[in-house]
Amino acid sequence: MIIGYLIVGVLLTVIALLTKRYPPKKINHIYGYRTRRSMKNQRNWDFANQYSADLMLYVGLMSLGIGIVAYYILSETAGLLTALLLPCVLLILIIPMTEKKLKELEHDKEA
Repeated sequence: MIIGYLIVGVLLTVIALLTKRYPPKKINHIYGYRTRRSMKNQRNWDFANQYSADLMLYVGLMSLGIGIVAYYILSETAGLLTALLLPCVLLILIIPMTEKKLKELEHDKEA
């Protein structure tokens, strides 16, 4: 039963490791961190994909920890909800965090 608590963390960690190992080389509309700012130029693309993969790895590992704690401390319903929903919220936060760093990268380039 602990698999249900860990599945999101395992998936995020595997995806992050694969993205770090095999980052998208060229800007495309299929694979990678795709926003208007990240697709503006190759420098932004490379940075955004590396940075977001690092954050996703961090979120994946945190999700594994959250799942283990939720399994042992919370009731089954509360534990599963926590183990499944909290990582999703953290995953969504990767977008504004990456966009902020891209914006800083653009400002550093202009200075």
